[in-house]
Amino acid sequence: LNCQLTWTESANRWSISGNQAVYSTEFSGWARADTDLASSDHYAEVAPTGFDGTAATRHSGCICRKDATTTETYYHGRVQQIGGAGNDLWRSAKTVSGTQTLIGTDTTLEWTGGGETIRIEANGSTITRYRNGVSQNSVTDTAITGNLRTGIYAFGGAHTLDNFEAADLAAAASLVLRKRINVLLRR
Repeated sequence: LNCQLTWTESANRWSISGNQAVYSTEFSGWARADTDLASSDHYAEVAPTGFDGTAATRHSGCICRKDATTTETYYHGRVQQIGGAGNDLWRSAKTVSGTQTLIGTDTTLEWTGGGETIRIEANGSTITRYRNGVSQNSVTDTAITGNLRTGIYAFGGAHTLDNFEAADLAAAASLVLRKRINVLLRR
């Protein structure tokens, strides 16, 4: 696997600035890494490094168990800013055919504005969200199975994301997609 991965965007709303992926619209959008992992038991991780914009609610993070189509079906982990200090939420959600359902929320710690990671992991029917490598939420959900792709996600204003990583959970996994985003989002 080389660094020249191909990505599919939900609506061409992503760009690169300062070696980071930038999302710049008030609507939601994802970018899917077009490389299949070996198993549907995998994770995706990213470092949200900034939010900007006027939306009262804005969030960004990563997706896993995405299929190879444009259908909006995936699990996602995200950090969500809700207008004002101390109102941040770390959430897990599933989106099935475009309908989103929250499956976990943690309000104990505020987002510090960079240097933190969010990971969403699918292992059988267990979906777990991590913040900086520490499990925040784990649920059982069987709505999405078999999909082998991962990616990034944003909603509501400008976002910057860095250091995307995705891999299979199996110990013998040989495929790890880990590079700075500026290399990954080339069109």
